[in-house]
Amino acid sequence: VSGFIRDAVGMVASDGGFGPALTGPATGYAFVYQIEIVLIFASLIAIGPLVRSTRTQSAERDHAFGLAELPG
Repeated sequence: VSGFIRDAVGMVASDGGFGPALTGPATGYAFVYQIEIVLIFASLIAIGPLVRSTRTQSAERDHAFGLAELPG
């Protein structure tokens, strides 16, 4: 899918669809790269609430893990 997007954006860019500044072959690669950056940020935002620790769980565990808790 990303190859198709790169090629499509590259063809539009080479025809001058984005203006004279974006007519190079790297325009398609840069566009796909920006999409990947946005997807990474979106996945970090989605994962954020899943890894958040709550204070109530850590307050309940007031004893420390030591040698007495090791098996054997």
